[in-house]
Amino acid sequence: MAEELAFKEQGQYTRPRRIILVRSKVKGQQIRRFVIDFEFQGIIEKFSRNPSKPASEDIAEKHRLIEDGRILLTFHYGEENYIRDTLEFYKPEQPEDKDEVTYDPEYSHEFHADPLEPPLNNYRKSVFLDQLLAEEKKIREQVERSEEEVNQANLFELLGI
Repeated sequence: MAEELAFKEQGQYTRPRRIILVRSKVKGQQIRRFVIDFEFQGIIEKFSRNPSKPASEDIAEKHRLIEDGRILLTFHYGEENYIRDTLEFYKPEQPEDKDEVTYDPEYSHEFHADPLEPPLNNYRKSVFLDQLLAEEKKIREQVERSEEEVNQANLFELLGI
């Protein structure tokens, strides 16, 4: 069964972030049943239209599919377009001794509604992927802190403190 959390970020065009979590199957001590242990399944972010940007650069939705190792970006509809631009990243394996990921063009796939629009160059995609991975790390840390707070409150309740 999936649980959903919502975090409100400050920003003019930002909507609440939905984080989809699945409870881990934990076996063990009696006290463990009061400790909530989650695994990430996905993170969904939606953004309102920013009229100061072209539709092909204004992100409408970010879907971080953690289990699949993918990040799917959907942009807003352009004028007279019935299809939206998309950009999909496949997250590369990250070596434990390095913080940065070496970008390879095979890690991404993009679709433009306008066939005359040039594709993003590899440098911009690499910078974009680094930003998305840094955001994901920040979100994970935020959820882990929330999880620790819930577990601490549950433990205090159990002990009658």
